[in-house]
Amino acid sequence: MAMQTSELPKWRTIFDVPVAAFGYAEAAQLVADTLTLKSFLRVNFLNANNANISANSPKLTSALQRSVVLSDGVGLDVASLMLYGAPFPANLNGTDFVPRLLKELPQSLVIGLVGSELEVVNEAALRFAEIAPQHKFVVISDGYFTVDTQAKVMRNIHTVKPDILLVGMGTPQQEVWTDEFIGPDECTIVFTVGALFDFISRRVARAPMAFQNLKLEWLFRLALEPRRLFRRYVFGNPVFLLRAFRQKILGKAIKQNDLPHADNA
Repeated sequence: MAMQTSELPKWRTIFDVPVAAFGYAEAAQLVADTLTLKSFLRVNFLNANNANISANSPKLTSALQRSVVLSDGVGLDVASLMLYGAPFPANLNGTDFVPRLLKELPQSLVIGLVGSELEVVNEAALRFAEIAPQHKFVVISDGYFTVDTQAKVMRNIHTVKPDILLVGMGTPQQEVWTDEFIGPDECTIVFTVGALFDFISRRVARAPMAFQNLKLEWLFRLALEPRRLFRRYVFGNPVFLLRAFRQKILGKAIKQNDLPHADNA
């Protein structure tokens, strides 16, 4: 029997990662409150693919555990339904959540961008400025800097000192890097955003709304890039479901409403 909504935990663990059971308004309010208080918040997104990666990467799991993690995609809903009797309240994938959030935040903010190829991230900054003209968007670096050139990237971040830093370098690099190097001295809020810059710059097409509404955007992406995404979806999705089933059998679902032990939650 499914639990009543009032009985469901606010944090649901998926493969040892506490995921916030937030609707859009609750997640947006957390961001707004953090900006007002000038505290620090690290936000990551969990989908079936990076949940699979985290299952074999203690470093990624640790990084996710020290952040606020939002649910991304139908796979997380299926796992939550299996483990807790209900899907997550909303699909808060970064591709939709971040642009909507930036558009709705009323105050003028400095938004820093790190990730992707330089041409792509520059186009993304221009597109963001059209969507949310109240903010200043600053390209800090592409996502291909090395250990030798990282010091320059960090100096640029400290010079800009963005209110919000968007980092799109792919999993697990973006989560591990922001966990290790980005804190309150660098920005107020950092989001890891995966392929957002590719989507917002229109270098990669989003699925038609019919696919999005049916929660089949993954199928559209697979059709566009079968060679790159075949293993992720055709093999990865069943593996994710098997791991969720194993978690259910072993009884590892978190039942409490307490916040996870995150240093910035």
